[in-house]
Amino acid sequence: MLCTRGCVVPYMEEKISDVTLEKERLLSQTISWLRFPLIVGIVLLHTYILNRPVAGHVITEDNSPYFAIFEHIAKADIGEISVPLFFFISGFLFFYRIEKWNKQVYVKKLKSRFHTLIIPYLLWNTLFLLYVAFLGWLLPSLLTFKQSFLTMTPSEILNSYWELSQGLIPLWFIRDLIIINLFSWFIYWLLKPKYGFFAIIVLGFIFLSAQWHYLPGIGMRSLFPYMLGAWFSINKCNYVKLISPYRYWLLALLFILIVVETYLWETGRYSFVVNRVCLLCGVLTVPMFVAQGIEKGYLQLRKWKEESSFFIYVFHMFIVHLPFVLLARIIPLNDMTASILQIAIPLLVAYTCVIIYWALKKIIPTPMRIAVGGR
Repeated sequence: MLCTRGCVVPYMEEKISDVTLEKERLLSQTISWLRFPLIVGIVLLHTYILNRPVAGHVITEDNSPYFAIFEHIAKADIGEISVPLFFFISGFLFFYRIEKWNKQVYVKKLKSRFHTLIIPYLLWNTLFLLYVAFLGWLLPSLLTFKQSFLTMTPSEILNSYWELSQGLIPLWFIRDLIIINLFSWFIYWLLKPKYGFFAIIVLGFIFLSAQWHYLPGIGMRSLFPYMLGAWFSINKCNYVKLISPYRYWLLALLFILIVVETYLWETGRYSFVVNRVCLLCGVLTVPMFVAQGIEKGYLQLRKWKEESSFFIYVFHMFIVHLPFVLLARIIPLNDMTASILQIAIPLLVAYTCVIIYWALKKIIPTPMRIAVGGR
């Protein structure tokens, strides 16, 4: 049965099983609905307008201060919520509905992730390296930040599958997820009810301290939100049910944190702690309002959005820089137009990827199924 704090007790009474199933359905729909907007948030993070010279004009913090503030809020305080929230959801789903953790479950989970994570990781990074080499041959001037693998040493090529600065950078998320999943046995033991809450508190302080934050695979930017989601799942807590009563308080806190964080950044006193607290508040707040919207019928699931989300994630870096280069030659750049482009370009790129995905799925269904990890 459901306890007052939203935790699911293993032995449910028959008369309330329908209520429990309805809550689980809402949780599942909330996660499914979130995929597309969170991916658009990732595309937003990779949409660069500030300090990018186009047609002899550059938008900078000095000549467009209002846009600089807008971009900071859009990326650092809103768009960046997508990253820890994806890790949170990944941790929650990895341990979801596991009644007994053993070697068989562990091996089964890792086998499934081989198809959904490792194969797409290797495939898309390879395709991106080939794409960069092709651009380097066709239009060398476009390779301002990338190097063709034809000019790399063997060690540099191998490193492009790990460090990723010369590879498909967004794949760092999958890289970290692969490594964290390998440690899922230890994570399950650490987050068990006996001492799991204490472990989360300790890890939370480490997360806020910026210690070991960006280490590949085990950095706190990946590990803590993943383990926070895993804690809810391992302890049979429906986080939507648990946190929903506090959603308006959390929304108010999120707004205050955004204002404070932006003020500190604008005055040259950027606070890592305030920014991380803001992101965590967003992780807990956003699903609550999505669940409420679904429950009231305001938000509807769209299969074409959910199914194409992974393709948008891996493919958007192939085309995300093109719209700004083209549009900036047509539209005079100022605070207002740059702000519009900052939002319009991620949407344009995302929906373009959706069209490409469904076209390729119709033409080459089997390769596309492999490319998106069987999703």
